[in-house]
Formats: sequence, C-alpha cells, structure tokens
Amino acid sequence: MSSLPPHRRIDLAGLHAYADRESVYPGERIKFYVSSHTPYDIEIRRLGTVVGDRGSDTIVATQAQPRPMQQPVYPGSYIHAIGLQPGFVVNQITIECWVRPTVAGAWTGLVTQHDYPSACSFGLFLDPTLTPYFYLGDGAAWQQAGDCAAHLCLTPGTWHHVVGTWDGRTRCLYVDGQRSAANGFTGYVAGGVSPIRLGAYGNNGVADQFLDGDLAMPVIYTEALTASEVLGRFNDRGRTPPARPAFGCWPLDHREGVLAPDISDDARHGTMINNGTWNIGGPSFADAKVTQFSACRASVIMTPARQ
Repeated sequence: MSSLPPHRRIDLAGLHAYADRESVYPGERIKFYVSSHTPYDIEIRRLGTVVGDRGSDTIVATQAQPRPMQQPVYPGSYIHAIGLQPGFVVNQITIECWVRPTVAGAWTGLVTQHDYPSACSFGLFLDPTLTPYFYLGDGAAWQQAGDCAAHLCLTPGTWHHVVGTWDGRTRCLYVDGQRSAANGFTGYVAGGVSPIRLGAYGNNGVADQFLDGDLAMPVIYTEALTASEVLGRFNDRGRTPPARPAFGCWPLDHREGVLAPDISDDARHGTMINNGTWNIGGPSFADAKVTQFSACRASVIMTPARQ
C-alpha cells in the first residue's frame, strides 16, 4: 500500500486467507493471499465427488510457512487534494457540501484542511451525534475557539445541505438553507501543511475519521456567501456548480477512475483514495420517478464504512 498517502492502518491478529478465484480449470493457476501473525501449514485440496465428505477430496499440495507475514488493513476511502499552502491568509471563506450520513458514532470529516491536533486550518465536520461543526484556524494547533456547532443533528439516510461562512467578523453555520448557529470570530485563518480531504480529516499525521455516507458537490469558496445565496444553493439541490470564485469545487460527477477534477481556477484536482463508489444518486435524484434504464441525474462519492 505504498501508493497511499499516510493512512490509518489496522494490524489484524490471527490467520486470514482467501483465493483469487473460487475454482480453476485443469492447468490454470490459482493464488492464495494470507495474513498471519503466527506460523501455519496450508493444504490445497481438489474437491471430491461426495459433497461435504472431506475424505473424498484429493490433497494436491501442502506447504509449511514458519515465517508468516502480517498484512495491515487500511479502512476508509476519501478524496485527497493539495491544500492551501502554509502562511496563505484567508480573509473570507465559505465551505459547502451535501451529505447523506449512514450512521452516527464517531467524529468524521466532510470538507477539511485539518490534521488534528497540530495542523488545523478549516473544515466542516460531524460529531458522533451527527451534529455539524465548522472550524476555522491558523493551520497550526487546534484551538477550541475555532469551533462552531450547529443546534441540531442530521438524520441518517437523508440528504442534508451543510454550509459554513465567515466574512472576517461573523461565522455562520447553515443546515438545509437555514442558519443554525452564528458567533463572532476575528481570529487568524490560514493554510497549512495538511492536504484537503473530502470525506475525512487527518489525525496525528494520517488520514482518518472517514465519513460513513455519501458526499455531493463540495465547494470551498474564496468569499462569504450571504444567507440568501446559501438558501439558493440549498434550493438548487446540488445540480449546478457555483458561480462564485472558489479555492476548489469538485462536482464528483465522474462514473469511474481515481481522478476527481476541480473545476475552479485553482485546479486542485483530487485523487480517490481506497476505491470509493462513484455515481450514487445525489440530493436531486428522485429514484421513484426514474426507471432503471434512465441516467443518474446527480453523482457523488460514497465512502465505505470506517471498520
């Protein structure tokens, strides 16, 4: 997994094995992949004619492995893009996305340039109760004053529009077109060493806190949207890319591949990490009105579960 950016890993104890196919024809090759923390013996059998009777099987190969290898697992998928560079001062900002969370239970990142606890620039997040948070920081250590929390929780399995705005003085957090929280913030906001992650944020230098759900139309604007503009974006249901200048806008309308193009002038093209799923019906998709042969009207990335 050397091609991955730094990523949370899980080292599995025990013996785990699988084959690259269920069966082979005579003369074909079959591969077995094994992860084990303890020595083991492997025995390959050709199935006999009596179902469930191992005595009718034929042993075709045996092998002892006194020096096993333990293979780590890298859970979670997200999109990785180049962040705003250290020292780049942000005077205004808006972060927008549509999200359909699957389950509650852990902190997750939506649209972030944030590596907790030492490289925290900005981002939209969900806490373990699916309450949205909007963070602003200077790209260095996390500060509690940088957090702004909504006064409601999102509903699992439902599309929600989440937007954080800051005009240099007042920070606002909107959910589904309505302002849910606001407070004064005149702190220093800047880029940092952390990358931009869509569907995750960093934890102690590695990608972690992956979104369990779907994400659509994430945007990082260079300006603060007004309340009426946020409402207009909510009513648009993720159909239209924004007209305002942006540090990055990823429509996520690809059907395959690992590239997530950024249509802003900054061209912060993202890379899909760990095989997320493209082309899930987005917030404007009415599945009850569309037959199985019709085109999907909105496309998003779905990130697999954290575990």
